[in-house]
Amino acid sequence: MRGAELAAAVAERTDEAADLLSRIIRCPSVTGYEDEVSGVLAEWCRSHGWTVEIQPLTGTELHRRGEIADEERVEKRANVLAYPWSPTRAPLLVVNGHIDVVPPGPSEGWKDDDPFSGSRVDGAVHGRGAVDTKGGIVAALIGLDTLRRHGERPPFDVALHLVVGEERSGVGTRASLELRPRPAAAIVLEASDSRVVTASSGLIQCELAVDGATAHTSSPWLGRDAFLHLLRMHAALAARSQKQNAGLDDPAFDGIPVPLPFVAGVVSAGTYRNAVPAHAEMSVRFGLAPGQKVADAAASLTDLVASVDAGREWPEPSRLQVVAGLAGWSTPPDSPLVRAMLGAVGQVGRDTAPRALTAGSDAGFYGELGIPTVLFGPGPMSLAHGPAEHLAEQELIDAAAVIAVAVAGLEL
Repeated sequence: MRGAELAAAVAERTDEAADLLSRIIRCPSVTGYEDEVSGVLAEWCRSHGWTVEIQPLTGTELHRRGEIADEERVEKRANVLAYPWSPTRAPLLVVNGHIDVVPPGPSEGWKDDDPFSGSRVDGAVHGRGAVDTKGGIVAALIGLDTLRRHGERPPFDVALHLVVGEERSGVGTRASLELRPRPAAAIVLEASDSRVVTASSGLIQCELAVDGATAHTSSPWLGRDAFLHLLRMHAALAARSQKQNAGLDDPAFDGIPVPLPFVAGVVSAGTYRNAVPAHAEMSVRFGLAPGQKVADAAASLTDLVASVDAGREWPEPSRLQVVAGLAGWSTPPDSPLVRAMLGAVGQVGRDTAPRALTAGSDAGFYGELGIPTVLFGPGPMSLAHGPAEHLAEQELIDAAAVIAVAVAGLEL
């Protein structure tokens, strides 16, 4: 089928798509409690002739190595692996979408005062997860199933990985990457205004603690001001970040003011207004360039902290603890996956200019392994995590058409 014919076939399923999105929004799936929605999605796939496998977290190497001990309800959680066509030994395209959502917050401000209403009002579906990322999941289901329904089968395997835990740790995608074969390419579903994202900066999250010595504020020279030293640390980290941003040479990030953001999100110091702070600490987010390894960045930042201590002859070593990290990634514009996705958005009448992100996502786990990756999904990310979250039905069906047309035209 031609792209226009596929898009028309997808458009005939607009009500079906909106109803399905409404239904799965009504299944609250805050991280750790994804089991109800995973059951609904697995049953939808089976009823439409797809092959479905379940990957429990308890059966993964991550679990056996004790790396997910902090996860909630591990024994109740599993990824759903859905195949619109029976898998063979051909190269594998993975379409990845996370089924967990962030907590909705107070009910006031939501449509019908219910964050999980799934209401269809004025051509849009409302509720937590509409754009992040249940709308993207429904777009993939309808797009791929339309191909299947019309007898189209690509010359490669396709798997839809419906994963848990993206909003907190990426545990579901990390577990799915234990499976073999590894993907030859990946489409990660996240709200992108239906634009094709071909690159993203990575990040490392750290806790930095500084110890000094207290004294009365009338004679601060008798102490060692931990907050002042923390400010020196902040200045050194900011200078390092500025240097990295200036040296970034990736056209995908053109137009983004700060491709590799550095921010101290939490800062605390001292316990009393008339005492020199004996302790200070901050939580920081340090942006990483595509291709920069998290372990290398952590080692470099640790060395930087030690050099600031040494430069001031600070007697108590400051402590940098890495709490999370996610690699950046970039897929070349001549990649078959990028070409297919950009061609598809053009046929559907959406913006064909590729874009880059500065936010973390599960795409980083694929990009870190060198797997050609794009991020794509309906709706603006600006609506995610807020009480106005909703998705226009036209955006939903346009995204489904993009996925159908892209998969039909992709050569792996």
